[in-house]
Amino acid sequence: MGGGAGIPYPGALARTIHEDGDASRDIDTDLDEMEAMIDSTLAYLPGETETEPCKPADLVAMIETLCHAAADSGAAVTYAGPAQARLVCSPGDAEARLREPDR
Repeated sequence: MGGGAGIPYPGALARTIHEDGDASRDIDTDLDEMEAMIDSTLAYLPGETETEPCKPADLVAMIETLCHAAADSGAAVTYAGPAQARLVCSPGDAEARLREPDR
């Protein structure tokens, strides 16, 4: 029982990730976003009619997350705007629209 060649044990991977607090938060955020995208994608499958409920979301937080991701990729980006902007929407759909406006 254990990882194959090159595959770390889950516990060792978790310890490695949690040694760097910033990396851990970034990974947690990425995993949450991936889970939301997967859930949203699965909702489009035939037979699925349930949509993500609308709720208050912080549009600025979504935009800042995208700016941080772009900066991590080497882009020179900054956000200049209000500290907070509340929007009642389906947060997953809103973030997907911000990532891919032509969608």
